[in-house]
Amino acid sequence: FFYFIDKLFKHLYFDKALKKSSKGDAITWTNLGATYLKISERDKALECFDKAIQLTPNWANAWNLRGVLYFRESDYDKALENFEKAFEFNSGDTSILNNLNVICFFIENAVSYIMLLRFAVYSI
Repeated sequence: FFYFIDKLFKHLYFDKALKKSSKGDAITWTNLGATYLKISERDKALECFDKAIQLTPNWANAWNLRGVLYFRESDYDKALENFEKAFEFNSGDTSILNNLNVICFFIENAVSYIMLLRFAVYSI
């Protein structure tokens, strides 16, 4: 029961916050998408990440979180595409690098995994 109330509250609260936001920018849409992802509202999260990417195509956080969404669904090809795009826009973000390492491990892409480990070692 409390889970349902918490989920409903978060949904209403963040929808209202987005409507009040004067920016409606990629950061706002990404944060809303992250909230929906956290409460397992998959379609709404995807819609928010898509909107963030549409507004700011080089916004790495939206690409990264959309990759997380696909990873959770075991759609590893789409997850990898999104993590690679996020890395293209922000190669210094350790969470993106970590997600790339994890996805390469899951799809057993040893070559990519070794290249990422080398990048991580040499960039420190």
